[in-house]
Amino acid sequence: MLRSENTSLVTLTGPGGAGKTRLAIEIARQTADAFKGAVWFVPLAALSDARLIPHAVVDALRLEPAPTATAAAALEQAADALSQQPSLLVLDNFEQVVEEGTAMVRALLERAPTLTCLVTSRQRLGLSGEQEFPILPLPTPSMPLDTVLPYRETPERLLEFSSVHLFVDRAQQVRPDFQLTWQNAESVAKLVGQLEGIPLAIELAAARAGVLTPQQMLFQLQNRFEFLISRRRDVEARHRTLRSAIDWSYQLVLPELQRFFACLSVFRGGWTFEAAQAVCEEPQALDYLEQLREYSLLLSKEQNGKIRFYMLESLREYAEDQLSPEQRAELRRRHVGYFLRVAETTHPSYETAEWQSLMEADYDNLRAALEWSPQGEILLRFVVAMSAFWEVRGYLAEASEWLTRALQQISDDAPAALRIKALQLAASFALYQGDYTFARVLTEESLCLCRDSEEEKGIAEALFSLGFIAFLQADYAPARSLLEESLALRRKLHDKRGIGVVLNRLGILLCNQGDYFQAGLLLTEGLEWFQELQDTGGIAGSLGHLGLVAWYQGDYASAQSYFEESITLVRQISDQWSTAFYLTNQGSVMGALGDHERARALHEESLALFRKIGDRRTLAYTLNNLAVTALRQGDPAQARLFHTESLTLRQHLGDKRGIAYSLEGFAALASTDAPERAARLWGAAAALREALILPLPPVEHAEYNHRIATARRMLGEKAFTDAWAWGSAMTWETAAEYALDSRERHQHSKGRKRIPKK
Repeated sequence: MLRSENTSLVTLTGPGGAGKTRLAIEIARQTADAFKGAVWFVPLAALSDARLIPHAVVDALRLEPAPTATAAAALEQAADALSQQPSLLVLDNFEQVVEEGTAMVRALLERAPTLTCLVTSRQRLGLSGEQEFPILPLPTPSMPLDTVLPYRETPERLLEFSSVHLFVDRAQQVRPDFQLTWQNAESVAKLVGQLEGIPLAIELAAARAGVLTPQQMLFQLQNRFEFLISRRRDVEARHRTLRSAIDWSYQLVLPELQRFFACLSVFRGGWTFEAAQAVCEEPQALDYLEQLREYSLLLSKEQNGKIRFYMLESLREYAEDQLSPEQRAELRRRHVGYFLRVAETTHPSYETAEWQSLMEADYDNLRAALEWSPQGEILLRFVVAMSAFWEVRGYLAEASEWLTRALQQISDDAPAALRIKALQLAASFALYQGDYTFARVLTEESLCLCRDSEEEKGIAEALFSLGFIAFLQADYAPARSLLEESLALRRKLHDKRGIGVVLNRLGILLCNQGDYFQAGLLLTEGLEWFQELQDTGGIAGSLGHLGLVAWYQGDYASAQSYFEESITLVRQISDQWSTAFYLTNQGSVMGALGDHERARALHEESLALFRKIGDRRTLAYTLNNLAVTALRQGDPAQARLFHTESLTLRQHLGDKRGIAYSLEGFAALASTDAPERAARLWGAAAALREALILPLPPVEHAEYNHRIATARRMLGEKAFTDAWAWGSAMTWETAAEYALDSRERHQHSKGRKRIPKK
């Protein structure tokens, strides 16, 4: 079915525990060559919300979160990745999201024509073109219960039945001396028959081989046999076989293990021994986990240097059903408390790959704890504690959504310091997403709170944020004033890290305005503060900005050295944003040195990271760098595509500084075949630079002057001067529209003129 050209969706259907997952994995393994290794497995058992399916697919593809982290954005990201080649996507345990999740599958198949989906579910999806493959129970010996075995089958013959073979194999794992003999063969044959050949039910039975004989197991099952094979339509499909098997297994364990097993249902996506001990308030947790694992009620694996325990979803749901509403509420309260401590004690200074792995391992629990957190201060504390992880992992939209929700639900009598911190974090994430207006509103609110509570450190932070917002919008005079005010206050407070942060921002502001000497002094001082603190991220930032100062002045050797050192440092702490930023800057240096292939590779690596992170401003910056490289490589069509996407983003953000560069990029494209259009764009860019006090960096003078001289010769002095004046009269908004207007470009290629928009 999967190899058929006309099949894009195959669904393995069957009851819970029928072996759908194992079969799907084996199918994927055997067909991997046909898909050239483009095979991915997406576990959905932990999901109850169909909107999370695209996120699960993105995770399985090992992609960074989509820019906005919405289901629609994640779906687009996944579809784009899966469209690159013929791919097989295994969607496992789909039954709990069938009602709303089918639309997600349909959308993926429509947007990724080369995609094939293999779905495991307890019911078909009901989509057009779907091929259903029912998973039948494992074959069992077909004999009446009163049949005398010697006259029908030998033990060797029985082992040819996969259901019997599975039982014997699993029984030997807990009882190595277990054998299928003439004495127990009939009981085993009857047992697997009563278990209907369902693999999970067989495994649960075999796990008791150390304490029960097959005949005793049959006795335990006989009171539940009617329910086990129930065909009642008002009973959920997964309960017709698994629930009775799980209930039987559950009844075999001691009462204290039953209680502990039920308590473990509060966890999502796995847990550690320490978490189980704390949340379940069970001093014997280690011993109980070992026993439950031996009973096959738990799974375990080593991760990040610790053993983590897992529960099959059907088992988890069964365990949760054993709790009263009051018990469930109390467990969730303790779960929230435990994982709040985890989040709050995982200090951002430990932003290493190991720290991220530890947080990622418990992310399902952290998300559940957030959902269960009581509204108000607890939720706000939790969200603030999670912010560092969200930022370094690039979960920008998720962070922004949680911060906004928490702030809306917080009362006015909540601690001012907590509200201030949350407002400033929310503003920071809004900035990442390019929402400067909302960021300013949040920051100004935090500044008012800081002034009311005379919180000087918060005031300094708010002033810095307002200065940064002004800087991003190229309002350099107010930006410098706000940053200097923040710096003075931080010097007063002797806030070493804060001083370094402001010095870095002031340094790059002066660099943009052409004061390279003063910029270097400020950045060097900032570097010294970070070195004193042994702040890896701060050191990398200072070095990277010093690299920009060197590059702008044409000192390629120093710039390359600074950027390489910065990249090494930020990779150590898995800082995705900084890695992407310094990669594209290093690419620009390589391009200036003439190594355009290496430059393009670095820009493309940076671009991929920024697309995943979702920072549109720096995404536009990298696209502009790629456009410059493409034009140098003699690929104007590709350069135009990059410039178009970059300028469109900059228009939306109101990034006037970036628009000046984009106008110059479009001018360079037009310089050889439409010199009049090029002169107009250069004139518009020059006027914008003058208004912003944004001189062209010396490193760009030679290429810039050469292109202008060429266009001037082609056009003639008077026509060139008139076109330049024409362009300089445009507003930056009109100039951006003019640059993007393909009809205008076409008209100029034929020598026609238009009147500028006033």
